[in-house]
Amino acid sequence: MNIFILEDDPTRKETFINLFVNKADFTIVSNVKDAVDTLTNNKFDWIFFDYDLITFPEHLETANILDDNTIIKPSDIKREKAIDVAKIIKDTINKDAMIILHTWSSGGAEQMQSVLPDQSKVFIEPFGSSDFMERVKRDVLKETNERTI
Repeated sequence: MNIFILEDDPTRKETFINLFVNKADFTIVSNVKDAVDTLTNNKFDWIFFDYDLITFPEHLETANILDDNTIIKPSDIKREKAIDVAKIIKDTINKDAMIILHTWSSGGAEQMQSVLPDQSKVFIEPFGSSDFMERVKRDVLKETNERTI
């Protein structure tokens, strides 16, 4: 089982790690460029997409944001949308992957769903919701367990 996750939030990343560590192979990326590169060159069974992505330059990711010496300028923050990744799925080896859109942005989820190749393999399950957790346990982890038997 190979899982791809596009997520920028550190707390959510940690949740994904806890869900999948020792249960599946998984890759987590935080930005559009890394997502496109990874999905173009690697095959995944399940794909998880957030919608709104905010990234900081490397020097700010490790800085203590509360430190008075750390100044964050608007130009330091990069805002991206995962729809730019969803649009390329149809042209990759992942066009048949199962996809969970785990964003809380219903409009963003609908936009991504509309450009994905197989609507029957796309699920909108907001991160952390009971539906999200049920889908992960019922489908993703069940499939992982079946493959290891």
